[in-house]
Amino acid sequence: MEDKKAKTDQKRIAKNKKEILALLSELDNISIVCKKAGVSRATFYRWIEEDMDLADEVTKARKLGRAALNDLAKSALTQKIKEGNMQAIVFQLKSRDPEYTPKVPTKDVESFVPVHSIIINETPPETIAEWALKLHKEMAEEEKGISE
Repeated sequence: MEDKKAKTDQKRIAKNKKEILALLSELDNISIVCKKAGVSRATFYRWIEEDMDLADEVTKARKLGRAALNDLAKSALTQKIKEGNMQAIVFQLKSRDPEYTPKVPTKDVESFVPVHSIIINETPPETIAEWALKLHKEMAEEEKGISE
């Protein structure tokens, strides 16, 4: 009798894991996914701690879920831009167009460096100030080369 119950439990757990993976591939939110699948977050985290294959599958599913959510957000943003929503337009320009990207002053450089250069690009091994000074010198050298 216990073997039958154990097999039933294993089947239910396998079904729950599959459901969680399917939901995560659509939505990268552990709390919501666990609630929809009827599994506690503690159980979910125990499963991925105990099963490295499941942990890898969860990572892949979450990437898919994040991509799906980002696609949805981009579509909604595009729609709002088409409708003339100024908040959406400003967001798009500030986050994607270097001409409109907010600039921040740097300590050792008299010029400003675009915020996205610091945030989006990997932080170089040297400090930001050293990196900005190096960038400033490179840009000055490029300008000299163009004017000669």
